[in-house]
Amino acid sequence: VVAGVERLEAALDGELARARDMVATIPTPDGPIRVVGSPFRMPDHAPAYAAPPLLGEHNAALLAKDAAE
Repeated sequence: VVAGVERLEAALDGELARARDMVATIPTPDGPIRVVGSPFRMPDHAPAYAAPPLLGEHNAALLAKDAAE
């Protein structure tokens, strides 16, 4: 089989990506972001997605842990 190579945006917007649920939309404080979905599928288990941490969100906890060591 021979096929052309899609640019990333075209591939993620394509029919195959939609049919396989390969793009997930995650709500964040700055608005929704699109991410590549999990390629792993298991019966009775839907993949779970969460927003990435905000810049500096965990700094205080990490610095406190580092100071305690």
